[in-house]
Amino acid sequence: MSPSEKATHWKSLIEQHQQSGLSIKAFCCQQQINLNTFHYWRKKFSASNRSKEQPIFVPLNHHANELIGEASITLSERVQLRVPIQTLGTVLSQLKREGWL
Repeated sequence: MSPSEKATHWKSLIEQHQQSGLSIKAFCCQQQINLNTFHYWRKKFSASNRSKEQPIFVPLNHHANELIGEASITLSERVQLRVPIQTLGTVLSQLKREGWL
């Protein structure tokens, strides 16, 4: 199987799992799939989808030193950052460099 065929195969399996309503473990048992291999491909597709998303930036019409408080940045269902508003630009730049945005 070529790399692109393998990727297509696993993408299809992951979609089947999502539609099945089963837990990952039950789905893998039913399909006779190695659980670790399933997690590997699921993570791989999740990371590639995250890197393709286009970030949306909203311009701020204030000087940073006039703003007080925190900014909340949600990166995924399980990752949320709260940062001082004065550091928002630096944090966003770092997240973009690391591939989160």
